[in-house]
Amino acid sequence: MPDEMQGPERYEDRQREERKAAKTALLALVDQLRTAGVSEVIATFSGYGDEGSIEGVEVLDAQQQPVSLSKQFPNIEKTFDVLLSDGYEDNEGGSGVVTLDVENGRITVDTDWNVIETQNERYEV
Repeated sequence: MPDEMQGPERYEDRQREERKAAKTALLALVDQLRTAGVSEVIATFSGYGDEGSIEGVEVLDAQQQPVSLSKQFPNIEKTFDVLLSDGYEDNEGGSGVVTLDVENGRITVDTDWNVIETQNERYEV
């Protein structure tokens, strides 16, 4: 039984370490992004039914205009992927954005969860 209890704990520990490494990697890019005139990097994601992915990554300047840096940071999408909310791709799924605020050196994850609501109607005929 102790082995069963360690399984989820190991997964959570590994996930925590992967997120920490992804955060560190993104924040390490802040100075380079600032120098390139980037204000924020936004990754949008969505999923349902056991599948999901990042739909796109936008790199924006202070005027919210796109900045092309795909050649300088080709793997940035994979780094954002590690930060996504657990389970957003399961069942009804969810969607959202991960934002790297370059000016303030902060990363936020904003997830909207899809929920099916059931209403009951009961009457006698």
